[in-house]
Amino acid sequence: MMRQQFAAWQARLTSRGRATWRGSFWLLWERPLTAGLLTAILYFAFAVNNDQPRWWLSQTPYFNYLADAFLHGSLELLENRPPVSADLVVFNGSYFLYWPPFPALVMLPFVALFGPEVSDVLITLLLGAGNIALVAYLLRLLVLHGILSLSLIERGVLVIFTALGTVHTVLASHGRVWFTAQVIAFGLSLLATIVVLRWRGWLSAVLLGTLAGALLLTRNHTVFTTLWPLALFIRLHWGHTWRPRIGYTLLLGAPLMLGLGALLLYNNARFGNPFENGLDYHLMAPLFAEDYAKYGPFHVHYLPTNLYYQYLYYPLPWREESWMGGSLFLMSPLFLAAFWAWGTPAPRWSLLALIASIGLTATPILLLMGTGWVQYGPRYTLDFTMPLLILTAMGVQRWPFLATALCAWVSICHYLYGVSIFM
Repeated sequence: MMRQQFAAWQARLTSRGRATWRGSFWLLWERPLTAGLLTAILYFAFAVNNDQPRWWLSQTPYFNYLADAFLHGSLELLENRPPVSADLVVFNGSYFLYWPPFPALVMLPFVALFGPEVSDVLITLLLGAGNIALVAYLLRLLVLHGILSLSLIERGVLVIFTALGTVHTVLASHGRVWFTAQVIAFGLSLLATIVVLRWRGWLSAVLLGTLAGALLLTRNHTVFTTLWPLALFIRLHWGHTWRPRIGYTLLLGAPLMLGLGALLLYNNARFGNPFENGLDYHLMAPLFAEDYAKYGPFHVHYLPTNLYYQYLYYPLPWREESWMGGSLFLMSPLFLAAFWAWGTPAPRWSLLALIASIGLTATPILLLMGTGWVQYGPRYTLDFTMPLLILTAMGVQRWPFLATALCAWVSICHYLYGVSIFM
């Protein structure tokens, strides 16, 4: 039944795209499997083009080493630590990670099969390619459910834009502990939205709660990206009597509480304090040490700097300061379409949930001690790209196709240049 409905949507919407653009290039990117395959090829080419020696293993594959520690029954890194110790936690003479542990669990089967030297670059780029396939599938589902009204070609533009015109382009093709965590969190937020659109009832509740728990164990604040799928779940299911509501609440909340409990136990086992993640003991860059000593990891003192480098600063022509970041909307101008979403027929609750999701996810980022340095573009904004992308897709409905395509190409040019210089 769903396939028949979707075929009807396809037939109705394709003509709009053909009227504005001829050719099949954009259409290739609308198909999830094709988009994933093309992205994997391109990200692999970006990785090969990287001039670092041993491109298949980054200098900071810390999740590999944490997975190896788990396999040996330890929470601290073993003797096969990477030669670079940037941002590692030193506590009682042992090395730990302050990042939550779920990405290490993702790496664990690969490390078990191939050892801790397995390529974090290759795994990250494949996960990134999977993210783009999920973006294409998510856009299909949003059209199928009447949340969006976009042609095949418009959806293809949004998919290639996400693959090649956002910070995801650089993060997914380089490995590294920071980037791997963000790529995994982005994929989890996409999956959390897809499961609510794809399934109903107890299965949808359990999967959404589980993915929210996984986000909490990947990058804590990204759990807020599940706000819109949660609101949608409530709209779809809360017409029942009070007993099903209680059941759904338990099914949603239990996995999330298990994730939170696991994180607190993990911290307590390492540092003797469930609320200590190791930030106070990490080997931070000297650039941040003075402010950290005064203000700690989160403070309004950092807000002006983060606002500037994430939303105002334009990093081209390239200079030393450019490693601090770059404006989200100048680097990826297609995201400007998000501001046009408010004029669409989308329900008020949907728009407010998306805006709140972005705001709640962005708040810790804006109060954080660092901008994301060293980076190309505002890499922390990937954390809320899922709700931002939905808002952008809504706004694109009100844009002429030429403006959409032009902004996508400008974005792609920015990030193709970025992968060529970022090492």
